[in-house]
Amino acid sequence: MDSELKQLIFDSISELRRLQKMWQKTYPDSSTMEFRDVPPVLWFGDIKNNPQVLVVSANPSRPEQPKSNPRIPYSKKWNIDQPDVEELIKDYNNYFVNNPSKKWFGGDISHTQGRIEDFLNGLGSSFYGGNNYVQAIHVDLLPFSTESTFTAIDSQIMAIEGVPQWINQHLHKMIELIKPNLII
Repeated sequence: MDSELKQLIFDSISELRRLQKMWQKTYPDSSTMEFRDVPPVLWFGDIKNNPQVLVVSANPSRPEQPKSNPRIPYSKKWNIDQPDVEELIKDYNNYFVNNPSKKWFGGDISHTQGRIEDFLNGLGSSFYGGNNYVQAIHVDLLPFSTESTFTAIDSQIMAIEGVPQWINQHLHKMIELIKPNLII
């Protein structure tokens, strides 16, 4: 599985580079580079813990990878030309152990929005493990952090040549690798 995960990361980095170039070519008057120069996020959660539930969303939010205190520690030393895929895999697997967005994913009683964890618990699953729950992990259709919310720019992104096909292939590869019993 490790070699397949590494290849998926390298493929995603190549696609990120392509999208950055295509964005500039397609939208030359745009004042914003929508595709941030931060690591792609292929998953959140312990992929090696035999995840049974796969939760799919649009793309990583900008707050996941701020410049000052990213939730993915490797983002601080990210170099697109020399990525440390071992470090990325470790950060992806430990996301819910280290510093998850509890506002979005849940798992903290003080947050009342984005309670995905509560929903998963009702299904006997968890991002965090424990309590005899089966492991859940989170993936995004487009594993790249954008400056704008995805809903604000989805039609622009999907209009870039090859993006819908790449998303389809990427998601299928993730599903084949993870082999979940349930996709949400």
